[in-house]
Amino acid sequence: MRSHATIVALVLAGLATAGIIVAPESKSWADSGDVMFYLGSAETFAHGGGIRAPIGPWETGGEAGAADSLTVTSHYPPGFSIALGTLIKLGSTPNAAAKIVRAVSLGLTVGITVMLVASLVGTLAGALAGIMVMISPFVVFTHTIVFSEPVFTVFVVATIALMVRRPDRPLAYGATAALSLGVRLIGVALTGAATLWAFSRPGTLRTRATRAALAFAPSLVLEAIWLGYVAANHGGDARHFGWYGPAMPLMRKLLGINLWWFWPMPDTVSGAWVVIVKVIMVALFVALLVCAWRETRARPLLTVLGLVFVLYNLVYITDRLVMDWPNNFELRNFSVTDVLLAIAVATSVGAIWPRHRILMTATICAWLGAATYGSATFLRDAARETLVYDATARASAILSWVRADPYHREIYTNWNARVWRVTDRRTRNLPLVFNADTIKALGAAMARTHGVLIGWPSRLPTFSLRPEEMSRYATPDTVAALLHLPMLVRGRDGTVWGPPPEAAER
Repeated sequence: MRSHATIVALVLAGLATAGIIVAPESKSWADSGDVMFYLGSAETFAHGGGIRAPIGPWETGGEAGAADSLTVTSHYPPGFSIALGTLIKLGSTPNAAAKIVRAVSLGLTVGITVMLVASLVGTLAGALAGIMVMISPFVVFTHTIVFSEPVFTVFVVATIALMVRRPDRPLAYGATAALSLGVRLIGVALTGAATLWAFSRPGTLRTRATRAALAFAPSLVLEAIWLGYVAANHGGDARHFGWYGPAMPLMRKLLGINLWWFWPMPDTVSGAWVVIVKVIMVALFVALLVCAWRETRARPLLTVLGLVFVLYNLVYITDRLVMDWPNNFELRNFSVTDVLLAIAVATSVGAIWPRHRILMTATICAWLGAATYGSATFLRDAARETLVYDATARASAILSWVRADPYHREIYTNWNARVWRVTDRRTRNLPLVFNADTIKALGAAMARTHGVLIGWPSRLPTFSLRPEEMSRYATPDTVAALLHLPMLVRGRDGTVWGPPPEAAER
């Protein structure tokens, strides 16, 4: 039985890996700041420069010049960049490294899932779990973009497997939880789950507390090392505590994005019947869990899955309400919960099979059909987005000018990621809020470095300024007008302004 499960795990893991290798990359997020920080930091790491992204604050645009245009931030943990950078150091291109990491990550996630479920409720259930994970649309989408969720999900599944199969090894699953925290900050939810699980195991209070401490310690050590590195490199984090409600609409949104998995059809398919089908699927899921809960062999895994699911959502909504107000409940953020739901369903089916097998077979086949259609839609859209992105980049007069600039001048811009991703040029940001003294200081920095300003009108700081602050946004054209910057290039997508007049006269 174990050998059969191993073969199934290897086959499905291989299929998952190969699928992502040949899948198109979705460039809908190619120009995001997240991608710049992850992929840019990976390149810097590969060349011995540490975990530093190719963007610098405008205030430091002094004599050090473009070589100093690098930033360290605690907002993006280093795990994903280290994985990418290691492959780049071995000779891979950045884009190829990103695809390899994504593909291998899905293969590992699927393989571990199959072995975990198979060890508890049978090989067929393990195969079902692997297939459901592999074709869940959120999971497919997340593995076509350059984000850290694929690597993070591997550690989530590995931690769950250790918590269930090795419940008395708190240091082991505490270590994998810590590694997840080293990839994504929301890994603190997994650290919390590991700590609570270790404490819940039978024993005296002292024994429980010791186990909990062992599960928590790796995260504490790893985070201390990372924050020490950030502080040593004068880095930080722009987020601030506050109340960023309202709570109830956000809670409804959180519920909705979790429920999407139960009938994973794209937004183009809508109507009252979709709501009805989703309600039926949720009801069947609840009934399935209740029946499976009675089976001793499935209960530990279902408990751990529930614990991680609840804590993940709790941390996410708490972060959104009090710290990360621009967090917009993106699909990629909930690919992890989709993996948890897929494992829960497959485990429950394996636990109560063959009772109600006709109803379960019909329901699972319907879900597999919907998920396949949803995933195919994501892949089709990804291919189209990539073609549009590449064509737009080639047609951009602004980006063509940057590539051809013989002086390799310092660039100040409101869309750093766009410039870097297409031209591989480091840049500096711009002041966000209008202030006469700040704009004057920016002009002085541009004069010192003979820098140019690139403004992209379509790029608004919606993730940096709160809605009530947008009226004070220092738009690039306003900055250029106040500093009397000469226009060098105007294209459909933006404008390039030259250094201040006093710099040109030198």
